[in-house]
Amino acid sequence: MDVTGGSLIVVLAAGGLAGLVRGFSGFGASLTFVPIAGRHIPPADAIVLISLVDAFVALALVPGAARLAQHRKVIALAAGAAVAIPVGAYLLSRLDVLTVRWVLCALVALSVLVLASGWRYRREPPPPAAVAIGAIAGFMGGIGGLFGPAVMVFLMSSDAAARVVRANIIVFLAWMIVVASVAYVYFGLFRVELVWQALMLAPAFGVGVLVGVYGFGRARAAHYRSVVYTLIGLAAVTGLPILDDYLR
Repeated sequence: MDVTGGSLIVVLAAGGLAGLVRGFSGFGASLTFVPIAGRHIPPADAIVLISLVDAFVALALVPGAARLAQHRKVIALAAGAAVAIPVGAYLLSRLDVLTVRWVLCALVALSVLVLASGWRYRREPPPPAAVAIGAIAGFMGGIGGLFGPAVMVFLMSSDAAARVVRANIIVFLAWMIVVASVAYVYFGLFRVELVWQALMLAPAFGVGVLVGVYGFGRARAAHYRSVVYTLIGLAAVTGLPILDDYLR
């Protein structure tokens, strides 16, 4: 990881926090990690890095989630996302660093506002709506690794139990990691050294996931949402480029 001293500590701490949010809610790793780490490493590297680390967790969480997930709904979402991911990845490979940071912080902040507002699509969405929402999630994921928010709003419209919604998110994100990895390689965003950096970050992320999973089993739904939204919101604020002179 091409950072030292205090910056390295911040990136590793961001990895631990991202793992906690991921284990707690089933999503939110990129939402938490990228705004903070993107201050110290190129945002594109931060996105690929957290995707690599998150892939290890996805492999561990999917078997249990697959037993609960609504696979027809997940497949429709994944189909839409697969079409849009390359568009977002292309823009990520072309935009300058500062623009990417502003776009990511804006998307994270918007995602938190929508999720925390409690607004939901109040009727069971038809399959075409699932494909459209998947496309939105795919674009956000391709440009910023932010696959979860749009899908979370969509899935929360159903009457499914919280554990089923969480399972749907976990299975969907596992598919997205595969598709996004191919897109990042194709557009030159993937570098071999990021694999070694991911191995450095993995222990902090893994500990965070274990703590998050433990907390999910013991937290009330209202409390867990509040904690997740607060942590992600703080990540978005601290990642704002306008604060660079104050948060070095």
